[in-house]
Amino acid sequence: QAAIPAHVLADEHHQTCKGQKVYVATTVGEGCCLGAAVAASASAADLTQGYGVFKQEAQDVQPTYVPKTVNTDGWKGTMNAWLTLFANIMILRCFLHGWLKIRDRAKHLHEQFFAIGERVWAVYRAPDRKTCRRRLRGLRAWAKKHLVGVGQEAVLDLCAKGDLWVQTYKEPQGHRTSNMLDRVMRGMRRYFN
Repeated sequence: QAAIPAHVLADEHHQTCKGQKVYVATTVGEGCCLGAAVAASASAADLTQGYGVFKQEAQDVQPTYVPKTVNTDGWKGTMNAWLTLFANIMILRCFLHGWLKIRDRAKHLHEQFFAIGERVWAVYRAPDRKTCRRRLRGLRAWAKKHLVGVGQEAVLDLCAKGDLWVQTYKEPQGHRTSNMLDRVMRGMRRYFN
C-alpha cells in the first residue's frame, strides 16, 4: 500500500453542471489527482464538504492520514475548508500567484517589468528564511525608489506578505507554487470544455 503524500496542493475551478455553476474541489500530490469533488459554491462550508471527500477517501486507505501542508492560492474559503478538515495543517500560499498579480499589473512597464521579474524571482530562490527576508526588504526599497502606480502597489503587496513566503522554509518539502496542481487541472479543464 503506497503512502498518500504528506504535502498536497488544492484549488477549485468553476464548471457548469446541469446548467448550474459549481466548483470542482481538487487535491493533487506527487503529480497525481488525489481527489476531485463537486462543491455547490466557493464558500468555506461547501468547499469543506468538497474537500471532505478527499479526506474520507484518504482515511479509508490510511486511517491516520493527515497532510502536513497544503498549497493554495489564498482563497479564504479554501484555506478555511482545509483548516476545518485538518486543524494542524500548514497552509502554504502559492508564490506564483503573488507573481501573477504583479505581472497582470506591471506588464505594461516593458523593460522595468523584466527588472521586477528578476528581483521577485530572486526572492523565491532565496536559500533560507533570513536571505528571503533580506531580499524582500531590498525588493521593497527598490520598488519604492523605481516604481510608481499599480506596478509599485503590486510589488509592495508581495513584500507585505513576507511572513507567508518565509513560512515555506519551515516545511521544505511543501509546495511553494501551484505548478503541479495547474498541470493536472489543465487536463481536467480540457476534458470539461
